[in-house]
Amino acid sequence: MAPGSTARDARSTGWRTAPEPRRGDDNGPVEEICDITVTADDREWLVGFVRTLVAERLVACGNVTVTPVRSIYRWEGEIEEADEVSVVLHTRRALADRVIAHTEAAHPYDTPQVLVVPVVGAAEGYHRWVVESTGDETGDGE
Repeated sequence: MAPGSTARDARSTGWRTAPEPRRGDDNGPVEEICDITVTADDREWLVGFVRTLVAERLVACGNVTVTPVRSIYRWEGEIEEADEVSVVLHTRRALADRVIAHTEAAHPYDTPQVLVVPVVGAAEGYHRWVVESTGDETGDGE
């Protein structure tokens, strides 16, 4: 900590920190959430894919890029370039493996980019919404 600075309690900022489970309130432990990024070369395919994940309650939401990104990568020994679109999916950490499996099964690429990134803090209301919008119909578990 820098000289003169003070530690702030995460509860005072309205943010929930993760992955540290806490007890003591009526909500029980904090459910971990994560972001999952996926890229594809077809925006409409990606939009349809996200709609399926939301309908199946595997993700709360997906933010699909409007303009393409330029991907530069090595593939089969050659340096390639391609325009792609990407999505950031917001979900529970407990559902990440199911999202990965669903992506690998449905994606048109042989080796799709699927990256799970832990969320270390989020606005409390948004965190709660992600948890309530995923899992079974009651927002409970897998």
